[in-house]
Amino acid sequence: MRYPERLSVCIQVDRAAAETLQDQIVRQIVHAIDRNVLVPGGRVPSTRTVASVLRVSRSVAVAAYDRLFALGYLRARPGSGTYVARPATGPVAAVAAADPARRVDLVPGRPAMEGFPVAQWRSAWRAACHRPPHADGAQPAAGSLALREAVADHLRRVRGIACTAAQIVITSGARHALDLAVRAALKPGMRVAVENPARPGTRRILAERGVETVPLAVDADGARIEDLPADVDACVVTPVHHFPTGAALSPVRRAALAGWAAAGHGLLLHSDEGWEFPADPAPVPDLLSAAGIDHAVHLGCFCWMLGSGLRLGYLIAGEEVVGRIGELLQLTGEQPAPPAQHALAQLLSSGTVARHQRRTARAYEVRRELLREALDGLAPTARLRGLHAGAHAVLELHPAVPAAEVAGRLAARGVTVRTLADFHAGPGAGNGLVLGYGHLDEQTLRGAARLVAAAVRTA
Repeated sequence: MRYPERLSVCIQVDRAAAETLQDQIVRQIVHAIDRNVLVPGGRVPSTRTVASVLRVSRSVAVAAYDRLFALGYLRARPGSGTYVARPATGPVAAVAAADPARRVDLVPGRPAMEGFPVAQWRSAWRAACHRPPHADGAQPAAGSLALREAVADHLRRVRGIACTAAQIVITSGARHALDLAVRAALKPGMRVAVENPARPGTRRILAERGVETVPLAVDADGARIEDLPADVDACVVTPVHHFPTGAALSPVRRAALAGWAAAGHGLLLHSDEGWEFPADPAPVPDLLSAAGIDHAVHLGCFCWMLGSGLRLGYLIAGEEVVGRIGELLQLTGEQPAPPAQHALAQLLSSGTVARHQRRTARAYEVRRELLREALDGLAPTARLRGLHAGAHAVLELHPAVPAAEVAGRLAARGVTVRTLADFHAGPGAGNGLVLGYGHLDEQTLRGAARLVAAAVRTA
């Protein structure tokens, strides 16, 4: 005979209270964890038991547990049950969302770290740090020759870009690459078209260098190249997976933009972010090849695969731009540290980065499917966009459902999310949420997506 499970912690619900039943359950379980009544690794009652003992619907208990999963309080062990995930930190909060350490961060910009090649990473750094600083003499201004050759080979094999080490400059990330390209190829007072919305850092870099930015609208087919002003001197785009909308530049617009640059109308500066993690294995043509290396600058960064802490990126450009950048770097000494360059060269040449990239791409496809399962049912109130590549997507909302209101509801439930308006310059911002999913494990992402869906439905 199977005996019914009992609650191992005192939970009481008040149906007359203003606080929802779900919030009451979450608050009391958090309180029990904070007081060590429920200890890390300890088993917690099933949702069926909670619903039965408290005489609430099973959906209320499941929703409460989903929040606790998303906030990092609980972890499930398949075939075993649900357990407390971590020790309490700090005083008891009125609700779980009040503790910043337990918030779920859906802000885009961080890659997945599970499956990271730790052993190869340590080996590469040991080898790099064993080299005395003077082992290779003075390092070229454009960066370690070994790393530039490794980058060229890596891009040829996995991206289909044909370039040489002489056309590559190693940088301290994508923003540094953009800054160097602007300083070398543009002059104060010039006008540059920038996708709108875009990363605020892009506009700030251009403004710091005295360049006037001209907003270029983005729709479902990427930047509206047909609206490109005739008097701009350059254009900055993210054609594979636009940040933040996730749109891909259509083949027609891609050809038009490449033709604009090739005809000498302006310099094309393009960041290739998102290409590393495609849902479709068919390669996306690179704008550098279409426009010609003397008319375009390709900006790249390894932070999207290996984490922002590495701070290593690159740019590919023609001889004139690379020469000017070399002169700048000789003067300022802005090159990344030699050990970091040597370590990355080994990781690239050994194939470690390419293998990690493939593993991460497969993991992201699973995460995308989780988002579809949780959020596709919101149509026509909300629609997912930008799941073809990268590590973030956009949930476009009906005008009657303000994104700022949904984001506020999520913040109250411990989920941090950005809206399209956060990245837009001027009026006319789209109405949607930008969802970064690459850095979250599947269980946390599933719980967070359910909270997003609930916030949209109740907005």
